[in-house]
Amino acid sequence: MNFTPRMRKVITLAAEMSPIVYPHHLLAGIFDEANSVCGEIHLCLHVKFGDQFKQDLFDHVPALQNESVMIIDGINCSKSTESVFKEAEKQMQKYNQQLINEGHLLSCLFQEEAIAAFLGTETVRELMNIACVPRDLIVHLDRLKDFQYARTDIRRAIYKDVPAIKAFILREFGERWLRILSDLDKENTNLPIYIAEHNGTLTGFACYDIVRGRKGLFGPMGTAADSRFKSIGKDMLYTCLLEMKHFGYEFAVIGQAGPIEFYERACGARLIPQF
Repeated sequence: MNFTPRMRKVITLAAEMSPIVYPHHLLAGIFDEANSVCGEIHLCLHVKFGDQFKQDLFDHVPALQNESVMIIDGINCSKSTESVFKEAEKQMQKYNQQLINEGHLLSCLFQEEAIAAFLGTETVRELMNIACVPRDLIVHLDRLKDFQYARTDIRRAIYKDVPAIKAFILREFGERWLRILSDLDKENTNLPIYIAEHNGTLTGFACYDIVRGRKGLFGPMGTAADSRFKSIGKDMLYTCLLEMKHFGYEFAVIGQAGPIEFYERACGARLIPQF
């Protein structure tokens, strides 16, 4: 299984609590990680349960006895924890992502009856709204360092590229992003869209200033599933953000981001708080 760096830290923290990691230890690990989305979860749970959250969790959700033990990511995990991870992996695949994050995990932890009963319906709903939905982030462009890359496979799109971009989006991500390209100006020779290509085939795209016609919004951006982890997304991201900086934008909002940790690490984006 493939996890984000933050999820690996969550698993490590959970393993420090018990020689065998059960699902409720993962929730406690998210509470202890306390950064970005996990920070909002920590605050929400602390407000509702106080300093005794973890102790109350362990008292109310005891480890099941006689479960078989599996080795996952080098950690001893119970059979029920393995099941949670497998469901989280399905959530990841459902959203066409490559790494399991805390949102995928939490949505599956809440299916555990004992955890859901301990938290209560209202708290589960609040935590879902924090961690299991796309979130907005903000980037201070003045702090963005100039970025140079040697690749020649990223260029500005022109209007005749639009049909190929639409076909790429439909193939890789479905219909949800197609409408953003419906109102492009045919006469605009400086479309705020960049594309990546390999041997004449589109492998990614990134946009800004086109969602809802709003200025200062970056996205959407997408990379072909078989072209990820090759820095294509990061390079397209920087290309767009630095152009926005050049045009005088002080901030860029990354709207409705799914892979939050990617943007935090790639360009110093910060979550716009909602708790």
